[in-house]
Amino acid sequence: MFFHECDIRPGLAPFEAVRPVLHAFAADLPASLQSEDATSWNDWSRQQDKAIRARLDQGDLDTAVNLLLFGILSQSSPGSGSKI
Repeated sequence: MFFHECDIRPGLAPFEAVRPVLHAFAADLPASLQSEDATSWNDWSRQQDKAIRARLDQGDLDTAVNLLLFGILSQSSPGSGSKI
């Protein structure tokens, strides 16, 4: 089966799928996950997803700005690969 034939949709892991992991690492979980219930998991995972996507978006912007400011010369400047 090829990947494009799979019925996989991106999304957040359901609580029932992560319950054993949450239980196994209960002592190391953040305070917001200590209750080990579906509501806490859904809230936490959505919050983390939003934060990660914001960091990725910022990284895209940083990359575009660096490209505009420095172009490709910063990658191939003389001496950048020389040994001391």
